[in-house]
Amino acid sequence: ITGKIEGYSTNIGESFARAAVDDIVIDDQVMYMSAISGDGRFQLKIKLYQQQTFYFLYGNQSVTVFAKPGDSIHLSFPAFAFMSEAEDTLSEDYVAFGGSEREMNTLIAAYASKSYRLESEFFKENSKPENWECGKYKRLLDNHKEARFSILQQFLEERKNAPESFKRWAAAD
Repeated sequence: ITGKIEGYSTNIGESFARAAVDDIVIDDQVMYMSAISGDGRFQLKIKLYQQQTFYFLYGNQSVTVFAKPGDSIHLSFPAFAFMSEAEDTLSEDYVAFGGSEREMNTLIAAYASKSYRLESEFFKENSKPENWECGKYKRLLDNHKEARFSILQQFLEERKNAPESFKRWAAAD
């Protein structure tokens, strides 16, 4: 993974780019890190055993990235897109992808941007489900699943030519 952070400053930005990868071999999440050069460039090397999504992290936000073993991914984005804690500034809205799986990652970012508010609202409203009765919790999750499916259907309707690989990924997500 290579990248360029536009407007990067060592005085303001974080000094490392990170990728959090679920490693199926050791059944744990592995964090890969790379120093960011003074001009905002970074390069991460991660190990994948199969095609999968992982999270690219910088600042206060993350973006989902899809890759297969051997892929080369390039990300570019303005520094403010990941440093903001405001809910109306989503990193997905500002990241440009290049390299392998450019189309897939661009679709994932656009879909994540659409579904983010639903997810955020759901987790804010339901932060303490451990005290709920089982039936109520199941109904809540079923309703949330239906709302997510509705967003996905609308997204796919807007992008009729989305590749099957994206449709499979989104259905699994």
